[in-house]
Formats: sequence, structure tokens, C-alpha cells
Amino acid sequence: MKSDALTQQIRVLEQYLQAWRRRASESPEQQTLLAEAMEELSAVLGRLSVTAEELRQRNDELEIRVKARDAELVESDQALHNEIAEHKRIEEELREYFEQVRATNEQLRLLARQVVSVQEQERRRVSRELHDEAGQALTALKISLELVMADLPSGAESLHERIRESVILTDDTMERIRLLARDLRPPALDAVGLSPTLEDVCRDFGERTHLSINYEGEKLPVLPDAVSICLYRVLQEALTNVAKHAQAQHVWAALRRETDSISLSVEDDGQGFDTQATLSFTGRPMGIGLLGIRDRLELLSGWLEIDSQPGKGTRLVAHVPWEETE
Repeated sequence: MKSDALTQQIRVLEQYLQAWRRRASESPEQQTLLAEAMEELSAVLGRLSVTAEELRQRNDELEIRVKARDAELVESDQALHNEIAEHKRIEEELREYFEQVRATNEQLRLLARQVVSVQEQERRRVSRELHDEAGQALTALKISLELVMADLPSGAESLHERIRESVILTDDTMERIRLLARDLRPPALDAVGLSPTLEDVCRDFGERTHLSINYEGEKLPVLPDAVSICLYRVLQEALTNVAKHAQAQHVWAALRRETDSISLSVEDDGQGFDTQATLSFTGRPMGIGLLGIRDRLELLSGWLEIDSQPGKGTRLVAHVPWEETE
């Protein structure tokens, strides 16, 4: 320690002066000078002794503070180490949790695809039965009614009119069943492909709702059934939304092949809407319909774009990933 070294030097100096004093001459002048020097030196040594003691005390205090600070640093380092370990533990738990969520979502998506596939298969079966069995039965009924009507005597005008009305009702029922079967599963999808089927949907829908619908579609190669039926359902829902909510006069639909996807756009000149409010879960039918479209697309890793503003119409674009294989 510096204070101990200073004290030791002071003691050595005192011993040296005492020895020098014994060897000094006995003349009065030398004694006087020596006494004055000794007195001044004693004062200096006294001050140095006090300084050495203060230094010793300050050194002791400093050592105490250093030890306390070292203890604080050790404690802080341990706390930091514990905190880092806790963060790592939380990160690991979050990673495991997100992995579980991802796996669960993937399972739910796979299950949803299976549910949709089963639904479409059942719709295809019901559509075929309606077309084949109910359609054929109604066709036979209509022919029978027409034969009965032809065999009626000329005086049975009342009965003739009633049978004629029955024939008209049979025709109307056949048309309704045809439309129902087509909505369940359009046979044209398997017969002529997606684009002609969508064009037929637009034409029939425009005739029923008196909307002016313009359709443009590119000729596409044979698409997977899931892609074709998905875009077919998207067009159905989009046109239904336009008829129910848009108050539009004109609708433009287009089927396009892009670099790595198939897109179907539906645009109208209606009243438009606030997309953020409508797509929230407010229970409004239009919002539910659009969410249904989005969910159906996401099952195929597709996505939905909606551009709409109040008073400026709406443009909806559905994208489904697809690459043509050679």
C-alpha cells in the first residue's frame, strides 16, 4: 500500500536525522541551525504522518467501496445471466408454440380441403341425379301431358287449358332443376372447360338479374378440378354480391393466365363500400361472402385483392397459383 510505504520512509528519515544529529559538532551555531532544522523537519514529518494516516483511511475506504462494487457487479452479472437464460427459455417456448400453431393450421387447412372436396363430390352426385333422374322424369311427364292434351276432344276447353298450364309448370320446373343442378356442379366444367362455363354463368346471370355483364376469358389448358371449381364458386359469389349489394348497372368479368397463377377479376360500377369495415366480422352478409371467397382461395394457397371505395364501384381479383406442366 502507498500509505504504508510512506510511513516506512518517514521512519527511516527520522532515524537518519537522529544519527546525523549525534555526529554533528557541539558549536552553538551548528546546534542552533540543527535545532531549527530539526524543528522544521519535525513539523514536516508531523504533517506527513497525518497525510499518511489519511491516505491509509482513504485507501481502506476505497478498498471497501471496490469490494462492494465488485459484489454488485457479480450480483448484476448473475442477474443478467439469469435474465438471458429466461429469455432463451421463453424464446424456445414461443418457438415450440408457433411450431405447434403452424402444424395445427396446416392440419386444419388439409382438413378443410378434404371437407371441400367431399362437398364438391356430393354436389356432383346430387347434380347428376337431378339432371338424369328428375330431369328425365319431368321430360317424360311433359310428353305424357302433351299426348293427353292432343287426345282431348274439341269440347274440353277447360281441361285443355289446365293441362296446358301443367305443361308450362313442368317446363318451368325443369328449368329450375337445370339451374339448380348447374349451380351444384356445372357439367360444362367437365365438358368444355372453365372459361366457356364462366361465360355461360355470366350470360344466364345477366338474363335473370337484368345486369349488363361483359365477360372476357382466355383459352386455358385443362386445369385441376380444385382450381376450376374454386374459380367457378368465386364468380358465383362475386356476381351474387353485385346483385344484392352493389346497385350496379354494368359488370366486367375476365379470366386471365398469368406467369404463375390464374386470375379471375370481377368489376362493377356500383356504389362501392369501405373494405376495412366490410371485411371485419360484423355479421353483414356481404362481408361473410367475401370472407368465404378468401377462405376458399387460401385453401389452394391463393389470395384475394379487393379495391373499392364508396361511390366508385368495386374490383375483385382472385388469384390461384398454377404452373403449366410440360
